[in-house]
Amino acid sequence: MSYRLPPLNALKAFEAAARLGSFSRAADELCVTQGAISRHIKILEESLETKLFRRVHRQVHLTEEGLAYSRSVREAFAIIETETANLNPHYADRIIRIKALPTFAMRWLIPRLSDFTRQYPEYEVSIQTSHKFADFEYDDLDGSIEFGTGNWKDVASDLLFPTMLTPVCSPRLADGAGPPQSLEQLPRYVLLHSKQRPDLWNQWLTSVGATNVPTKDVARLEDSGLVYQAAIDGLGLAIAEFGYVKEDIRLGRLVKPFDYILVGNQGYYFVCLPRKLRLKKVAAFRKWIMSRAEETRSLASETSVAIVEGA
Repeated sequence: MSYRLPPLNALKAFEAAARLGSFSRAADELCVTQGAISRHIKILEESLETKLFRRVHRQVHLTEEGLAYSRSVREAFAIIETETANLNPHYADRIIRIKALPTFAMRWLIPRLSDFTRQYPEYEVSIQTSHKFADFEYDDLDGSIEFGTGNWKDVASDLLFPTMLTPVCSPRLADGAGPPQSLEQLPRYVLLHSKQRPDLWNQWLTSVGATNVPTKDVARLEDSGLVYQAAIDGLGLAIAEFGYVKEDIRLGRLVKPFDYILVGNQGYYFVCLPRKLRLKKVAAFRKWIMSRAEETRSLASETSVAIVEGA
């Protein structure tokens, strides 16, 4: 049994217009006129006998049927693209597009990326950073690094390593003081906070039963990357992800004044659309990052504090 499919050019025009939310932007992407996009959409709507867009004050909005159809069309094009790339390497896109959390990218991923390049010289990794969860529906991404519990809908997620929190500081702070020798000495020190994760000190202090420890001062910085740099420069004590600072500790740029490492029930995950795993480049990157994360993940065995909800 055969079925009459809509014209391919009309489907391409519809997919672009639906994804971009604009006929003019779709025209720019496909290098045609806006009028051509409108004609293709009209042909498609007549072929399907269904309205796909509502036109309101020179703007277009997907109808309920158009929204559902756009998802199916986008998935179909993605499957064709994936299987074509796997079948013929000449069609394969060699760039792996990854979205990562800014501090994860700076302190964990980029320092290890040359190892991926050595193992897979045929691929190039492009990294963009954002605190927002990846929008795989509209962003041109092959995967992302996200923080959470891993319970996200419609995506595949693999735990890289759990959150592991511990105080760190410079071997000699800016005021000439050395690292604290006990929890009772903490009130003498400046505690560095990230505005992105302002509750880390409270979580760690609570886990070691030091809820009533007063603090001398608090310095609030925009993100964790600035917090780590401030700690290296001797401005105070930071609560750090142990996996991010292990190398700094090894090289003597930072010290860990307390043995306690708080392991949380959240962590860092490699996330992608399930269909993307069929792409050889994504499968290669996933295999590599999971392998490199194993070393960091094993650090959780060094903990002396139980897993804490929400950390």
